[in-house]
Amino acid sequence: SLAFGGALAAIIYAVTGTEYNIAFVTKLLLLTIASTLIFILVHLTVMKYSDKAASRSAELLIKGRLRSTFIGGVLIIGLIIPLIITGISQLTPKSNELGIILTGVLTLIGGFLFERSLLNAAIYSPMIDIE
Repeated sequence: SLAFGGALAAIIYAVTGTEYNIAFVTKLLLLTIASTLIFILVHLTVMKYSDKAASRSAELLIKGRLRSTFIGGVLIIGLIIPLIITGISQLTPKSNELGIILTGVLTLIGGFLFERSLLNAAIYSPMIDIE
């Protein structure tokens, strides 16, 4: 997704010492992380009120065996904490490369856990009813 690509770019810029506009990268991270959080919440809502398989998958992510990975890893560690760090970095006038690197790493971890959670929560309805 865009947030994970932005996070990777931010890490590469900060680690390699490449000249870049830190204010622009911070705003980009803030925008992409916030939009990713909104898209995930919309996606969960649509899944919840969809067919039985999608509803069960959403339930596994929110209340089931994948809850700690999804809520703790994806939402909190991968999106909410990076959003807070980036928001604080946006408010400080001094450049904060450590904050950008931390945001990038946490966002990438959250992205990996998101993909893993979705794959583990996948439930498929049969194409043909046997009854």
